[in-house]
Amino acid sequence: MPTILPVHVQNLSSLNTPFSKLLVLAGAFFLVVSACDEVPESTSGIEQTGTITRFEYQPSSIQFSSDTDGIKDTTISFDLSLSVGQSFDGLRANFEIFSSLQTEPVASGIFEPADPENPTSFTAEVSYPLNTVETQDLVFVATLNNPNSGFATGNVNIIGAINNPPEILEVDNPEQVTIPSPGEGPLVVLFEAKVTDAQGQASIDRVLLNFFDIDQEEFLLTTPVALLDNGVQSGVAFDLAAADSIFTTPFSINSSNNPDELEVLYWAIDNGGLSSDTVRTAFRIVRSN
Repeated sequence: MPTILPVHVQNLSSLNTPFSKLLVLAGAFFLVVSACDEVPESTSGIEQTGTITRFEYQPSSIQFSSDTDGIKDTTISFDLSLSVGQSFDGLRANFEIFSSLQTEPVASGIFEPADPENPTSFTAEVSYPLNTVETQDLVFVATLNNPNSGFATGNVNIIGAINNPPEILEVDNPEQVTIPSPGEGPLVVLFEAKVTDAQGQASIDRVLLNFFDIDQEEFLLTTPVALLDNGVQSGVAFDLAAADSIFTTPFSINSSNNPDELEVLYWAIDNGGLSSDTVRTAFRIVRSN
């Protein structure tokens, strides 16, 4: 097996409702609200009931673009505001956020009253981490600590960016190397892959390599090795030039290696988790005659 050279290189627990059931609940609740003259008309598709008279949040919709936003992990900050028709001693307003991608709440918190002496208006800020390729619906739920005061809900639609997987244009490694004789120094072998991404090179998260032993029918490496494009050289040539789309990793072959017939597997993964096709090449380790 080749030797790797070192590279320095409160909540709604009473509802107990998954996201899909929560949407049904919100829709059914709208029917009740629309028949109740005492409750103000909802705005921006927000359903309201009880003493909650206003529930707003910004942004109310999000659409990512691979051109302007890239493919990456990011965080959205939401500003929430809520008003009640009348206050009562000990009034507290809470919120939870549900995602169509999960069954449990993805965020929760407590609104801060604008006037603690007469809490009728409340605000909150919440940050929600996600990747720009994720498409999902969020349901915001606002409640008061008085169960008879009802709740308000609203939806945010998030449209993820169109993402294409990275592409390996070419790979390069010697097809055959000879094991050094005893007393000779190690033979350094470079493995290279030229990789591109339609969303830009910054969208490439990592380029990986593994070896498959044809005789043993097993992978040699428990964890694939990362190829780098950072231009780092340490004693021997590792990556010759930074940011040239050619990713490199070195391995050393020494006199203790045994002959082997291997298959080299190259693949790349982008920031959105998409993987390129796997490119395979032959790599044989032989003894000198």
